[in-house]
Amino acid sequence: MKIYTTLGALFLAARNAFAVMIDYIVSEYGYDRAQAYMVARVAVDMRIGQLVDVPNVDVSAILPSDIFVEEKK
Repeated sequence: MKIYTTLGALFLAARNAFAVMIDYIVSEYGYDRAQAYMVARVAVDMRIGQLVDVPNVDVSAILPSDIFVEEKK
C-alpha cells in the first residue's frame, strides 16, 4: 500500500495528493498519465484528517498495491 499525504485547503490538498499518486503510478508501473489517471480514479482512496485545524486539513491518497498483477518497471 502506498500513501501520500498533503496539507492545505481541502480542495487543494486533495488535488495535490491525487496528482502525486498519478505521478507515482506513472513512475513505478510505467503507465502513461491517462492510464494512471484511470487507475487512480478507480483504486485510490482519499481520506481527510485533521479537520480541527481548519482551514488546513490533512488529505491522504491511498493506493492498494495488490491491484497490480505485473511487476514494477
